[in-house]
Amino acid sequence: MGLELKMFWGTTGWHIDRLKLLVILLFVASFSCSSIVTVTHGSVNVDTITLSSIKDAWITTVLKTQNHGASDELEVYYYYEKFEYIEDNETRYALEDYSYPYLMFDLGHVPKDLVIDHASLGLYTTEVYSSIQVGTFLCPNNTWQENTVTWQNAPEAVQISSDKISISTEHIYYYWDVTELVRTTFGIYNLTIVLEPTMSEEGFTGVYFGSKEDVNNPPQLTINARHVSSANPSHKPDLTISDIIWSPTDPEENQQIAFQAYIKNLGNAPSLPDFQVDFYIDDSYVAYSEIGTMDVSYTIKSYPIMISPLPAGMHVVRATVDSARTIDDSNEGNNELERQLIVKTVPPKLPDGPDLRITGVTWEPQNPRYEDQMKFYVYVENCGNEPSVPIFDVEVWVDDTYKGRAQLGTIEIGQVKRSNPIVTYPLSAGIHTVRAIVDSKNSVSEINETNNAYETGINVIPEYPLTAIPLVFAFVTFVVVLLTKKGLSKIPENNSACLQNRFRSNLR
Repeated sequence: MGLELKMFWGTTGWHIDRLKLLVILLFVASFSCSSIVTVTHGSVNVDTITLSSIKDAWITTVLKTQNHGASDELEVYYYYEKFEYIEDNETRYALEDYSYPYLMFDLGHVPKDLVIDHASLGLYTTEVYSSIQVGTFLCPNNTWQENTVTWQNAPEAVQISSDKISISTEHIYYYWDVTELVRTTFGIYNLTIVLEPTMSEEGFTGVYFGSKEDVNNPPQLTINARHVSSANPSHKPDLTISDIIWSPTDPEENQQIAFQAYIKNLGNAPSLPDFQVDFYIDDSYVAYSEIGTMDVSYTIKSYPIMISPLPAGMHVVRATVDSARTIDDSNEGNNELERQLIVKTVPPKLPDGPDLRITGVTWEPQNPRYEDQMKFYVYVENCGNEPSVPIFDVEVWVDDTYKGRAQLGTIEIGQVKRSNPIVTYPLSAGIHTVRAIVDSKNSVSEINETNNAYETGINVIPEYPLTAIPLVFAFVTFVVVLLTKKGLSKIPENNSACLQNRFRSNLR
């Protein structure tokens, strides 16, 4: 044994054998990390790197506090159901249930001098309920744990989608293009991808994928990349920031904001090594994001920087690329960009509860006459933040005289319902005041009881419209005058006859 050791570490072959041993130990160590599966080099200095997920779990809205990190499957599904209201045949759609898988990959083992040309996420389908469309999103928070993440504590994904595909076949690998997500994360050690179903049709649909516990068909992140170098000293990169974005796009004063910068290499050489993008809000430094190697003409979004909510008002956001001057840039004068951000004021939060108000009153016939029986309809809206329960009354008054009531059932948040007709006796001719009152008996506990009345006016047309009276009067006057004239024209003749008779009688 001692002789064998002496020959192995002997002076004649000590350097070569020790080097071999170190190579073997490094090879074994590299495969002891489950994230790197294969590394192959092509003939044109191209690498294909395949990583397995280091964490994966799925969360669901039904079991909000239950963890699914130890499962050998990742489930993506949604359930969408239509409900029909009895009153007025109203319908609505309600999302009942859905689930999201979370997958984390370690990019810290990917060499920094690589340029990412393409990246794909591969998942193996173990069971498909029905065809479903699934998209990939980026989650900037990598603090979640496989054995504790649930719907209640899972970090949110940001609106950075990479790809959406339709899944319909079992027992095959499906692949999403996640190149943008990997480029965005390159420079950060971990990448978290969230799968979300596209919810569009009524019913239930879903799919099961193999998780990392499925040793035969685990999730795979495949990266195609190239080694680059700036061998020509006359060629230099030129890094600039072309835009700054944030999510949500219209933030409010109580919302956390994710900032990203678009970085572009305008030079004629790749950027080596990795560098930082620093973010400032109103000239105050807030955070930085790391960027990996950028090839010529590449544009990459920085990793999302999450900051605390800002006060309402105008703010100035500034991003600076490579402020530490780690990159030998050909132009250091275009490394900053500023944008203005408006944070909206959040209105005071109302207490929880319904809020009923009348939005209008209509009647039939639309142009009533004094002998018409009338039907009134009252439109009621729920302006609160909870459905209204239970059944409540709607009353109609005309000129402070009670005319009748109707009943309405539950009204959902933001919904408007029309009452059944409230029938009244004919109204007298002229203009009347119509007053409608909702929930006069206070059957519903509302957050605002001061907006339950509504007034409008109604004009009841008489038997002969008022506009016709002057015409009738004029006509009657004309007839009277005409008849009078005819009568007066006959009076002199009659009188002369009478006088003549009297004169003749006197002569006798």
